[in-house]
Amino acid sequence: MLVLAALLRRRGHDTVVSSRPTTHFYLQFWRPHYMIHSAPNAVGALYEKGFITQRGPHVAIIPQEGAEKQNESMSAFYKGILQPGIERYIGHVFLWNTYQHEWLREHSSLGDERLSVVANVRLDLAKYGDKVRPRHGVIGFVGRFPFINKYDGGHIMQYLLADVSDRPAQVRRNRLLSINTQIASLAAYAEIIHHLMRHTDYRVSLRPHHEEAADNEG
Repeated sequence: MLVLAALLRRRGHDTVVSSRPTTHFYLQFWRPHYMIHSAPNAVGALYEKGFITQRGPHVAIIPQEGAEKQNESMSAFYKGILQPGIERYIGHVFLWNTYQHEWLREHSSLGDERLSVVANVRLDLAKYGDKVRPRHGVIGFVGRFPFINKYDGGHIMQYLLADVSDRPAQVRRNRLLSINTQIASLAAYAEIIHHLMRHTDYRVSLRPHHEEAADNEG
């Protein structure tokens, strides 16, 4: 978003980059001609609150982080822009894959001219230009483990120290399953990374999830 904002400013556009919680604040005082957003449900909430109207803004939605490929996740992620009337203000939706394209064609009133498959447009690997590349390559790892990361709201210590006896048994089982799954995933990550560092010439690049705390020593 910062790179895109810089390019738009160079072309003479007035541009504001805001976080999701502050977007509604800006829209109370300034209605841009166009808004680029990465969360369809947040766009739906802004529409419901009256911040997206004929006065503006028109909206483009870019892929976020998940390449959804099943009906349940698509319904959960895109339901905000399926409500009647909002399609008038959606200029374009960029998608990860053809499954998402076909799903939105079927479940929304957005036509083909407003749907494009572009995969992931994030610039995580932009620093590796086409003129200078490491001789043996780089393998990048990025992940998020909210249940075992102390900076997230539902991590394991909060769960273990809280009084959970009054919660339904199914809720407790689901939470413990999620914690165990993330512990197993992190162990698999570590084993793969250690193997690469011991037995290959590849360089390993580790990146935190963009919503992780920058000082997360874990």
